[in-house]
Amino acid sequence: MNLLDLLINKTVELAIKEGVLKSKAIIVDATHTKSRYNQKSAGEELLKRAKNLRKTLYGVHPEIKEDLPNKVTTGEKIDGKELIALIEKSREAGIDVNEVIGDTAYSEKKNLEYTKENKILLICHHPIYI
Repeated sequence: MNLLDLLINKTVELAIKEGVLKSKAIIVDATHTKSRYNQKSAGEELLKRAKNLRKTLYGVHPEIKEDLPNKVTTGEKIDGKELIALIEKSREAGIDVNEVIGDTAYSEKKNLEYTKENKILLICHHPIYI
């Protein structure tokens, strides 16, 4: 167990003991968790920079879109792969998870099956930008 997990477990333990933690829901977004607590891999950083480069190119020369190769997936597809581990870590920390709230990256089939089997409500939606 790494230091971050140890600190989270102790915090949850104290919150339960003091009666502060009452919700059985967790809100997940691995992109923000990883960017805040873990360094990005070279591949993740490369994808981010490639995406920014494309945006800049499209802004200057929109017609260049036809000349560039197809895009590689963005980091959001990776998020969903972490859901089961996040739920299990939350349970190990003492949270009785019965609801998970996240974006569409968490709605992959494996997660839907896992949450259904474990009687966990999975709420996934597309973010709305105004």
